Amino acid sequence: MRIKVLTLASICLLLCGCKDRSIKSEDVKEQLDSMTMKLKDNESMEYMLASIDAGHYLPRDDASIEKFRILLRQLDEKFAEDEKQIGDISVSTKFQLRDAGIQESLLNIMEGMNELFSGTQKDISYAEYATFYMGLRKKEYSHNNAIKGLKVLIQAKGIY
Repeated sequence: MRIKVLTLASICLLLCGCKDRSIKSEDVKEQLDSMTMKLKDNESMEYMLASIDAGHYLPRDDASIEKFRILLRQLDEKFAEDEKQIGDISVSTKFQLRDAGIQESLLNIMEGMNELFSGTQKDISYAEYATFYMGLRKKEYSHNNAIKGLKVLIQAKGIY
C-alpha cells in the first residue's frame, strides 16, 4: 500500500511541478522510477508527508518534518491504524479532495483529525473519519466546519 501511495504522490509531484505539460510519458516514468527508489529506501513517513505537502523535496532539517513526526505519533495513539497507514490515508484524502477541486494541506487535514477527540480510542478508524471528512468537504463544507461536524458525530456516538 505504501509503495502505491508513494508512486501516486511521486507522479503528482512530478506532474504538478512541471511547467511544460507536454512532457513525454517515458520521461515521467524515468523520473518516477528514480524518485520512488529514493523514497522507498531512504525516506521516513514524516519526510514524505512534509515533502508532498510542500510540493517538493525538503531539506532534512525543515521544521515541518518534525511537525509531521509529532502529529503521526499522536494520531497513532488515537486511532486503530498505525503511522504508515495514517500517512497513506492522509495522502489519499488530500489527492481525492484535490481531484474534486478542493485544495487542503496534509498538515491541516491531519491536525483536524487530531482535534477530533482526546485520549486513546484504538477502536476508532482513521480511514472512516477521513472518509466522513472528505464527504463533508465535497458538500462544500469548509475545513473548520467539516471538523466541527465530525466532532458532533463523535459526541453523538458517545466517544468524546
